[in-house]
Amino acid sequence: MKNIHAGHRKRMREKFLKGHAESLCDHELIEMLLFYCIPVANTNNIAHELINSFGSISGVFSADTSELMKVNGINQKTSEKIAFVGEFMRKFGKSDNEMFTENKSLKEYYSDYFRNVDSDVCLIVSTEQRYRIIDRICIPTNIFTEGEIPVNLIARKLLEKNMHHIVAGINHSKGNYFPTYTDYNIVQFFSENLSIFDITLKDCFICSGEVVYSIMENGFSPDKYF
Repeated sequence: MKNIHAGHRKRMREKFLKGHAESLCDHELIEMLLFYCIPVANTNNIAHELINSFGSISGVFSADTSELMKVNGINQKTSEKIAFVGEFMRKFGKSDNEMFTENKSLKEYYSDYFRNVDSDVCLIVSTEQRYRIIDRICIPTNIFTEGEIPVNLIARKLLEKNMHHIVAGINHSKGNYFPTYTDYNIVQFFSENLSIFDITLKDCFICSGEVVYSIMENGFSPDKYF
């Protein structure tokens, strides 16, 4: 019988190398990391168990090595590598903890972030006053067009990172920066559905190449549009 999992690691690497990393789920990112720690094993199952055990990708990379080793398939060396990557991410992530004084600088942040991304994704950053970036999460935009939007899941991801004041950036891989109906639906989703969780959308940028378009600056209001 043909093994349906044959070539899975190769396909995952190709997806990553083609610039589709932003569309990978949290467990898939961990799964890929485990490729380089565990030569022969079903790392997909291990990645799922890690997420289930620690709640999120940040929980996995913040866990102690002793706790990581309680997960089936994680040995001492693998737990040390995960802990090392977690520490690296924390130090690298400090560059995001930056104060922006105006929308222009935040637009440049989004433009740089999406520069080599060729898929449609929605990047959400959490800000304080004057656009100080605290944290960020990335969501594939196709979840907003394929069936029911998982409101509770998105809200939980935001609340886990204490993201209450957010700015969204939507990447247009096809080159058109003008907002689409899907973009407006995304803005309406964040504005209406997340407000009950005390999460406020401050702005939404449409990004295409070097062009960044602010929906709010151009007079959009979810109440007026729908």
